Amino acid sequence: MNNCSTSLMRLLFLCAFSLMLFLAASMPLQNGISFQQEGNFETLMERVLNEQSFAFVHTTWNGCAPCNTLEQSLYPNPDVGRLYNANFINFRLNVDRTEYFNIANILNLGKNAALLYFEPNGQLIKKTENVRSADDLISNAKEVILLQEKTVANRQKLETLYRKANNELASPQELYECAYLLKTFNQPCSDVVNQYLQTQSDEELKSDENIGFIYDFLDNVETKAVDHLLADIQHYKLKYGAVLNEKLTIALYNSLRIAIQQRDDKIFQKIMMVIHNANLPHTEDLLYFVKAQYYENTKSFDKFAVITNSYVKHKGTDNPQLLTILAEKYFLYMNDSGSFKQALEWVNQAIKIDGANYRKNLIKARLLRKTDKNCETALNVALEARTAAEIENIDTKEVDDLIFSIKNYGCEAR
Repeated sequence: MNNCSTSLMRLLFLCAFSLMLFLAASMPLQNGISFQQEGNFETLMERVLNEQSFAFVHTTWNGCAPCNTLEQSLYPNPDVGRLYNANFINFRLNVDRTEYFNIANILNLGKNAALLYFEPNGQLIKKTENVRSADDLISNAKEVILLQEKTVANRQKLETLYRKANNELASPQELYECAYLLKTFNQPCSDVVNQYLQTQSDEELKSDENIGFIYDFLDNVETKAVDHLLADIQHYKLKYGAVLNEKLTIALYNSLRIAIQQRDDKIFQKIMMVIHNANLPHTEDLLYFVKAQYYENTKSFDKFAVITNSYVKHKGTDNPQLLTILAEKYFLYMNDSGSFKQALEWVNQAIKIDGANYRKNLIKARLLRKTDKNCETALNVALEARTAAEIENIDTKEVDDLIFSIKNYGCEAR
């Protein structure tokens, strides 16, 4: 190769390299919020507890336009990404999924684009909607993590006050300060909250300061804060309005998680009492979904069936989403032909209301396999489900496995 050719090759290489550098510099940095890609909500909570980290949960569902706006316009912001990636485990929660159906109804998710913030102890601390800007996301995060308040001086003060509280030597004012510092550092504070409230007379509990204290520590239903609130619920409703209902719902959710983890019927009964006495909107619905979550997760399926049959009869005969999801749950949880036939009625009613699709046909085919002796109908519906999956661009593996099983092993009703 002559010198001219060598020089030309070098020139072309330098031009190409320069072009690559220019394109790289022109492309926006991908440093927005980084979301955990694997696992489900339970594995997220395990990671939160193991790593003692905050969690940020972006709730979404099929066809949620505001959710897509957040994903495309606000989450890629570099300042938002730096703050959230440094302080939170970030997770997307699709509330359309069957396993999240109870939680979605308890926390009223799936109607607006809701953002959930969890403490390192797994407790839900904040739910917010209608986020409009990157500044909103940043202020929400800072409100939750309280970085400015987590100073060395406050940590030392907390250690002194907590030691005095443990030895029952703290004054009411010191207990009051200790409770707030425990909250700042995301430490369990129920015992100190109860200690403080026990020092207050009935008259003192009506002060603005104590009303604010009771509201601030309404994180669960296990402390005496909720008892004092229920004793004067109308006053609190007038003072805080609809925000109090949201606060109470979060408290119920936090206690429900503990009740399930501990299989604690006493906490569960306390939750039921609070729902009955708090004058919350849609009390009957809330009671059902809280019970359903508890019974499902503690594998009390007979109790789940009793409350579900009653709820559908009175509230759900015209709700195709509810009927479809409950039919699927009966397929997963129940083992008797009567329950399978009931579930088949529900999914048929859902199809009658708003038509068939992949999911409904898949559930129907599975239930027919449990109840239909000749299998022909089950196979035909499974094949319809496969066609719908292709149209809806859904992975066909699940329905392919069902078709294979029907063809090779027949129906279980035989």
